[in-house]
Amino acid sequence: MEKFKAEYAPRYYLQIKSQCEFAIEALRQLQSLFNSKEKDFNFASHTEVFMLATSFLSSVANVDKIFTNSNPRKNHDFVRERTDFLKSAFEGLYDRLPSKNIRNAIEHFDEKIDDHVATADYFIDQTYATMPAEVKESMGVFNIPSTVRPNVPVFRHFIYVPSTKEIYIQMLGEEMNLTEVELTIRSIKIRCDQLLFPL
Repeated sequence: MEKFKAEYAPRYYLQIKSQCEFAIEALRQLQSLFNSKEKDFNFASHTEVFMLATSFLSSVANVDKIFTNSNPRKNHDFVRERTDFLKSAFEGLYDRLPSKNIRNAIEHFDEKIDDHVATADYFIDQTYATMPAEVKESMGVFNIPSTVRPNVPVFRHFIYVPSTKEIYIQMLGEEMNLTEVELTIRSIKIRCDQLLFPL
């Protein structure tokens, strides 16, 4: 395969931009859903919450993949040159993307379920709650003991802080502030626009 060329870059910029837009829209809808259900956050919204969150995480993972060499044995030189070029173009931004562990949990979903089932006595998944900002500040987001079954790991859990509009996810012990991640995604999208449409 031929070497990576700079003229290929706009094709990648367009894909990064699209995935950023998908993630931004997913979180916008998720925040809107939390806001609308703030006083009556019932089970009816349960499926939509996790559908939108999964969409957000998948799009963020896709952005991250473009900056990484996920299969070093395949087209090694081309991929290495591509990732080096893109990392240079997005310096200071791509490295602010979240932990690879949550991305891996999405990509290897079946394996993570196997691990969770094999090590936990109970399978608790897709839980969420609202949290006052003062509780978050004093105790942390995920330091409050489970009221369902203490010391039982939860596969996926969301916390929404209404006063700050922050959304957190805990997935297999990994924690992520989706609101902070979205700010990084917005910055990457802005960089895409600057690269695609320079003044």
